[in-house]
Amino acid sequence: MVTPFPLVLIGLPIMAAALAYLLRRLEAVAALLAALVAALLAGAVAAWPSVGLVITPVLTIPLGAPWTAGEQRFALEAAARPALVFLFGTATLAFLGAVVIPQGRAFAPGGLLVLSGFAATLLVHPLFMAPTVLAATAAIAVFFAQGGRIGPTRGALRQMLFPFLAFPFFLLAGWYMAQAPLNPDDPAPLQTAGRLFAWGFLFLLGAAPLHGAMPALLDESPPLAGFLLILGGNTVVLNLLLRFPLTYPWLAQQVDARTWLRALGLWTAVWGGAAAMGQRDFGRLLGYAAVHDYGAILLGLSLQGPLGAATMLTMLLARSLSLLTGASALSILRERMGDDSFARLRGAAARLPGATAGVLLGGLGLVGWPLTAGFGARWSLLVLLLEEKETLIVGLFALSAAGVALGYVRGWAALLGRIPPEQALTTPVEREPARATLWMGLLLLIAILMALAPQVIAPWVGRALNALTGAVTP
Repeated sequence: MVTPFPLVLIGLPIMAAALAYLLRRLEAVAALLAALVAALLAGAVAAWPSVGLVITPVLTIPLGAPWTAGEQRFALEAAARPALVFLFGTATLAFLGAVVIPQGRAFAPGGLLVLSGFAATLLVHPLFMAPTVLAATAAIAVFFAQGGRIGPTRGALRQMLFPFLAFPFFLLAGWYMAQAPLNPDDPAPLQTAGRLFAWGFLFLLGAAPLHGAMPALLDESPPLAGFLLILGGNTVVLNLLLRFPLTYPWLAQQVDARTWLRALGLWTAVWGGAAAMGQRDFGRLLGYAAVHDYGAILLGLSLQGPLGAATMLTMLLARSLSLLTGASALSILRERMGDDSFARLRGAAARLPGATAGVLLGGLGLVGWPLTAGFGARWSLLVLLLEEKETLIVGLFALSAAGVALGYVRGWAALLGRIPPEQALTTPVEREPARATLWMGLLLLIAILMALAPQVIAPWVGRALNALTGAVTP
């Protein structure tokens, strides 16, 4: 049976999701299956050439052939490969985390379906149809984000809202592009299409003040589900933002991307830092730390050219590790304490050392604190901004980072405090499982190594940059 490679990337997670659903009562087994599928796909995209033929006992896979479904074509382009490898790789880590720290029966099958949708978004052509596929994925992700629980639905619905607001702009822009060849001397259709693309990306990026999904997901959803949705959505949208100028070269002439990316990035970072100071639970605190970090990524991307792409890739890698560490720690705190509020977690550090270290270093990694995964990338960003004489931006950015750090100092003080006597008698703090401590220890070790030797990720960033170079405006 001849099966194009894009169909394998989209279809295999769907088939695995059906099997994971049958195994849903065995949560660890289902999560391990999902991790194996995601790791297999990450390795396949990274290692397989773009041309050739792979013959297996069941399938014959032409690697360079597209898959056509109706009027849409799905093809693996060089510029999409780094994002796919990163997407499948982070999903592998999320599923492995669910093996150690249960996330609910819906996590493995739901996560695989969402992963398939993200992959389809990166593979679809024409490119202006990608936001429509992303909106359909966000609709499926509602059930994944809810995690089979009866309770607040803000996180599940907010992650769906902005992709649904965005995709009509892209469809309308596609219509205007189709009108442009009918009257080549009239620049109005392309100018209108450029403005529509800009408005569409404004909604897709989810920067402040359209940032509501991040804090809500980490506050209400299973933490690793929030991690996968946030990182997956960021990866897909940022990759599309880099690829659009390659596919539509005239777009760079219609939109001043540098100016609006810099404004969005600074506003998002400042908003995240200001909001983080007043939080009283670790879920929303981690969410606003992620908002602040997302602003830093947009600031890095505003540098434009290969330099901006390299800065964005480095910070995205650091973001994935810091956010995974924080979400894993948050899962342990909720599993053992039933809550993540500062008042409820007072004195928990003595019996939950792994979670305590993880929730602090994961959050501070999102502000680039020394000896955390984000330190090297954040320092490089500030140096580059100072070289452009953006002193005011650097000052505001540093103040917003201090706001996030202050929020974590307050949380840390609560974890190190004394357990109220009435709480100690009624609901004593249980120790975290050894497997959870080992998982947190591994993540923290990787984060420290990345902080001490950031050059270890340079080869990956270089290969990704080579693939993306054609998609970056000079």
